[in-house]
Amino acid sequence: MNELTRLRSMRPRSLELAIAGVEVLELPSEQDARGALVELCRASWVEPDEPVQWNAITNRPGSLRGVHWHNAHADYIAPVLGSVLVAAVDLRIGSPTEGRAEMVLLDAGEPRAVVIAPGVGHGFFSAEASVVMYGVSKYWDPDDELGVRWDDAALGIPWPPEAAHALVSGRDATFPTLAEAGERLTWDG
Repeated sequence: MNELTRLRSMRPRSLELAIAGVEVLELPSEQDARGALVELCRASWVEPDEPVQWNAITNRPGSLRGVHWHNAHADYIAPVLGSVLVAAVDLRIGSPTEGRAEMVLLDAGEPRAVVIAPGVGHGFFSAEASVVMYGVSKYWDPDDELGVRWDDAALGIPWPPEAAHALVSGRDATFPTLAEAGERLTWDG
């Protein structure tokens, strides 16, 4: 049994972050003279929140997306080109990690993915051009697209200084602050 076959037969090594329901998976890969094959996701790795919809996101250098959260679905984020700095903040009222924020750097050259539970706010900053595969555990629903301003100090996200001049969508730029947002979850965990 070669190494890739062995890795494919089990769940990848994971690192649980300080926020309940957020973890980083080390993705199995095999490289040779032609390049690399990376296994991005198996349903069994993320049950019961396996992605049912995949999106490819291209980011220009200096782009920032978020901070979004979803009450109904989990998110699965894996860069396939370049790197992204992923921020997560627990917005679930009553969660044991409520209010905690954390960041993780994901780089396509070191294949990893982050899994984010429903109710956890998340966003990512791309200092360089990048392509991100973005899976969701329920089909896209505009009523489940919630957000708060990415630069709200109340979130406690330690964005890098260069994020201060990030390219942000009109929607993300007009999200309310955390204090103004009324759709926060009551955690049922």
